[in-house]
Amino acid sequence: GEFSSMDDLKLPVFTDAKAYPEPKEAKYEESFASIAAMRIALNGITKDDARVRLLKTRLARLGVKPGTNGAAFRLTIELTDEAPVAEKEGYALDVAKRGATIQARDKQGVLWGIVSFMQMIDYGAKTVRCGSIRDWPDCANRGFAGEYWPECAEFTVFQKMNRT
Repeated sequence: GEFSSMDDLKLPVFTDAKAYPEPKEAKYEESFASIAAMRIALNGITKDDARVRLLKTRLARLGVKPGTNGAAFRLTIELTDEAPVAEKEGYALDVAKRGATIQARDKQGVLWGIVSFMQMIDYGAKTVRCGSIRDWPDCANRGFAGEYWPECAEFTVFQKMNRT
């Protein structure tokens, strides 16, 4: 089959600006922060990491190109042993008016944190819902056994599946 660009399905389509599957702990606010001008700060992860590239692909579709100067919103992504969630593939996501932080102890947790951040975006308004999430999987293998199709990787990432 053809190689997926990881944006063929244009996911997420509609999430009510909330993460799914339902996180273990989630506190959502009714306020939103503009991400029209944003910058990304990385700690423990490189700018050419596939997870960061996935995020930038989604932001580019919105017309948002993260910069460094004058951006009102700052997204910090940290791969650190000090992350608040110790469980494997776990992450902490905190979103406020001036910025957001994603913290995880492993790269899969970083991915799930980035996916949750993207799910909390109101793509029509170029805003992200304020709130906080602490999440980790119930079991090590989540997914399905079935046919593969060109967009399979994109679909499974946005369903937070790690196995097909």
